Amino acid sequence: MPNRVARLSPIGLFVLYGQADGASTAEMMDGVWRSGRSVMISPNYTSGGLSFDPNDPHAVSGAQWYLDAPSGIDLDLPDAWEITKGSSSVVVAVMDSGIVTTHPEFSGRLWENPAELAGSPGVDDDNNGYFDDVNGWDTTSFDGDPNIGDDDGGSLGTGVGHGTFVSSILLANTDNSHQIAGFDHDARLLTVRSFNQATGINLGHVLGGLDYLLVNVGYWDVVNMSWIAPASATLLGAVLDSLEDEEALLVAGAGNYSASTEDWIPASHPLAVTVSATDDTDSLAVLTNTGPSVDFSAPGVDIYTAAFDDPSSTNAFHSESGTSFSTPMITGIASLGLSLRPGMTRDELV
Repeated sequence: MPNRVARLSPIGLFVLYGQADGASTAEMMDGVWRSGRSVMISPNYTSGGLSFDPNDPHAVSGAQWYLDAPSGIDLDLPDAWEITKGSSSVVVAVMDSGIVTTHPEFSGRLWENPAELAGSPGVDDDNNGYFDDVNGWDTTSFDGDPNIGDDDGGSLGTGVGHGTFVSSILLANTDNSHQIAGFDHDARLLTVRSFNQATGINLGHVLGGLDYLLVNVGYWDVVNMSWIAPASATLLGAVLDSLEDEEALLVAGAGNYSASTEDWIPASHPLAVTVSATDDTDSLAVLTNTGPSVDFSAPGVDIYTAAFDDPSSTNAFHSESGTSFSTPMITGIASLGLSLRPGMTRDELV
């Protein structure tokens, strides 16, 4: 509860002084709201009208145009960061091709399973059915190392380092003078490696990733799925139905075939918050799938990401296009929202 309450006006405007961290503010606001004695409540802002401008090279140069562009066709992230930069108590699962875990943009940001971190190698210390899942899980090799270099090449085309790209857009370390600025500066990343770029999508691996998420639904708050499979894969739909019963928040890419989302899953599943792609003119990208399942659109053309193959270089980057890269933007906005109101239900957050 607040340390002090000051009344500012006869009509009932009060200022509540408490601890300055985001979690305490959110708890205080939630308690006041639930008391039924307030009709409106808001965090106080003390920025003096200045927005937060990160020093990451490609944010400074304007290459990350979707953050804050002179044209106004952007997501105004510097203004959002004046409200919240995220919270380390929020865990975002990224179900993809793995990540380069040693990348400077992920330093200090990996989710850690405390039971497995302090446990015995080769033993399922937390009895969740998976052994040594310290930072997540790899269903392609059935072990707790989601790194494996984040495969390159193969049937998925030029998306070398796909999982690293997606994860960096979402939560690359920001204001560290390195490569790019991520959307969420404090959330933790739980990696579920569910496909291998050298071989493409394997139904068994994807089902294994969904099973990991379902079994460990208490570990994470929101999951990013920047991939699609044919809607005819009914087993995927059945597992997603189970995740829906858990009120999980799943953010999915619409797909890149200039076709209907209804032919693809998870994009067409009722559980998914489905994201299409726009360009820097605020038009739908030519490549994006569309349809009644799409909930949001976000920038997805010429998107700068962290460098998969040159992580140590300050100015290295990759430029990518597709709904794979618009999707983590919506996931990042969701995780920022959860940092303010951690008790929100899925529907309230959407």
